[in-house]
Amino acid sequence: FAEMCRVLSADGILFIRDLARPHDELALKELVQNHAGNESPYSQQLFHQSLAAAFTIPEIHKMIAGLPIKIHSLSMSSNRHWTLVAQKT
Repeated sequence: FAEMCRVLSADGILFIRDLARPHDELALKELVQNHAGNESPYSQQLFHQSLAAAFTIPEIHKMIAGLPIKIHSLSMSSNRHWTLVAQKT
């Protein structure tokens, strides 16, 4: 995040959307089934691992605290994604 802010132009907009780690294993398994249930076991495994390794919104808040940005929004934008919209200050 620091590097993104460093290379962002003055008053530039930062837009990031990424996977969010589910709150528990059951929710994670449900997401994999709902969004990759028809895929190969290997693809399901990769999606499971990606979700399990993703950040939560509280973790994102901690990582961006103190950066030279004004947060316009940081929220869950789907049942499996978070989205950050911020502007460099």
